[in-house]
Amino acid sequence: MNLLIVFSSVAEHSGLHDNIFDTALEGKRRGYNVYVAYRSGEFYDKLKRNGINVINTDCKLRGKSCKQIKEATNSDIDIIHTHPGDGRKVALMLSRELNVPLVMTIHGKWTNSISNYIEDVEAVFTVSEGIRQKVIEECEGDYEKVFVIPNSYTYPLTKNIVREKLRIVSIITRLDKDKQLVLNVIKKFIDSVKTSEEELLINIIGDGTEKEKMQDYINKTLNNKNVTVNFRGWINNKEVLKDFYQKSDLIIGPGRVIIDAYSLNKPAIVVGSKRYEGLITKGNWTTLIASNFGGYKHHDNDIEDEYRMTNDFKKIKSYLHRKKSSDIGYKVVEEFFNKEKINNKIFSIYEVIKK
Repeated sequence: MNLLIVFSSVAEHSGLHDNIFDTALEGKRRGYNVYVAYRSGEFYDKLKRNGINVINTDCKLRGKSCKQIKEATNSDIDIIHTHPGDGRKVALMLSRELNVPLVMTIHGKWTNSISNYIEDVEAVFTVSEGIRQKVIEECEGDYEKVFVIPNSYTYPLTKNIVREKLRIVSIITRLDKDKQLVLNVIKKFIDSVKTSEEELLINIIGDGTEKEKMQDYINKTLNNKNVTVNFRGWINNKEVLKDFYQKSDLIIGPGRVIIDAYSLNKPAIVVGSKRYEGLITKGNWTTLIASNFGGYKHHDNDIEDEYRMTNDFKKIKSYLHRKKSSDIGYKVVEEFFNKEKINNKIFSIYEVIKK
């Protein structure tokens, strides 16, 4: 089968990129001929290094992009898979022109006006139940087309030991304006350790337009020789990144960051682009699954929840709290974010659509 993935993004690293990379690699493993249409850059090079057919195109120029894609694939495409943004417009144009079935993944609150063209889409994948409900409501039906396909973990499940002392914290996120809630949580966490008498290393893994502002805030706010903050930038090597996870006693971040943390049995504070959720417990684990760990939650406002943050920052100092939370997180990921089951569902839907 010839699978074409079309998408666009101004960033080079995100959960979106990880999602596409996983699908492309799994397609290749299953013997699919996978093409990814995307602009040149770090992610383009990463795909190429891993043996994926890449088509260098700027999806803002729809007509030109369609022509480039048709030339690269000889117009021999069985399924087109797209995501919100300019890439969706190119994919929709190609789908109509070549009469090729179209699949679309929705990652969050932005549905890209899907109700206007839902009849042209064979299936819609959403990364959480909350987003699925939003799509169904916007489209006033078509629920049978909408499937929950969550993100899966990057690393094999590993039941690491939770260490008694909190010594290393890793914050993993993009440092951009659309992650303002995450940035606020970082600042409040820094505030909470200003008077720490215990030695603490904080790794901030990620980059973005707000990095310098965050560095300035930390330099002005933190004057404690016991606390060290290192900005690590993006870590593209998955094994190097895994080592940071493994050495950390606490992870702070959104979505896939949390899934990977739980898969390695690491305690985590959940903060997405839309919601602060804090530590996973027996009382909120279903909520975290439904919102994709801090993402969109249907009919709920965005929540920062400073009161809960303050309490959570106190709780994480307790080994028992971190141990209990990590045990629940590990079990949730093991049961509901199984990589093999998720991939089987995606590619089963592809096969049914093709036939």
